[in-house]
Amino acid sequence: MELMEAEPRLAAVQPKLKQYQNHDNFEYSGGSGGFIDRFGYPFVRGRIFDHIEQDTGQFDDVVPIFWATGAALVVRKSAFVEAGGLDGDFFMHMEELDLCWRWWLTGWEVKVAPRGEVYHWAGAALAADRYHKMYYNHRNGLTMMFKNYSPWNVLKSFPARFLLDWITVFASLLRKEPKRSLAVLASHWYFLTRLPVLIRKRREVQERRRVKDRDYAHVIFPGSIVWRYFVHKQKTYRQITTEW
Repeated sequence: MELMEAEPRLAAVQPKLKQYQNHDNFEYSGGSGGFIDRFGYPFVRGRIFDHIEQDTGQFDDVVPIFWATGAALVVRKSAFVEAGGLDGDFFMHMEELDLCWRWWLTGWEVKVAPRGEVYHWAGAALAADRYHKMYYNHRNGLTMMFKNYSPWNVLKSFPARFLLDWITVFASLLRKEPKRSLAVLASHWYFLTRLPVLIRKRREVQERRRVKDRDYAHVIFPGSIVWRYFVHKQKTYRQITTEW
């Protein structure tokens, strides 16, 4: 609340999110603030994909973040209204990322206040290995990128994102994880069949835009966390973001 009162262009603030089951560890859904890479893959300070760090005070600073977790956040009502609120078509998963992206587009900011701590029971709605969780994450990630990126960044990032998704399809089949492969394929089918609706939504979002993508580039990782994590075996936030 101190931050919100001191900074009138602050749309939302999240506390530090830690595991209910293990209070020493960061929690998957929020950690100490969320970011995305240029291809729309989310990560947090304290968690990269399935690698979760122990909280030793390494992320106790107040910093701008790309997204605040929907599990626990304070939102300024005027910012919520100006950005158009949550997108009901997302249903669940990544709807708060989409909203935070629209806040940055309309000139607002988002921060983490790690002095506050919340313990969260992750996966209570859908477990990590459930088909629908994988489906919503991939589907809504594509939708979010298409709606919010500038035309130039859509052209630059979308082909690579599609390629990474198709690599996921084949890699999952090799690992005998057909549910993930099916979830990715279904998410792409949704995107293609809903394209007229998504174009309309994109137009509405871009009409609200007040800043350029470069104005909030400091909260989007310019590389690929997929490449860093799976190829270079960099598992922590600081390993991946050393040169950022």
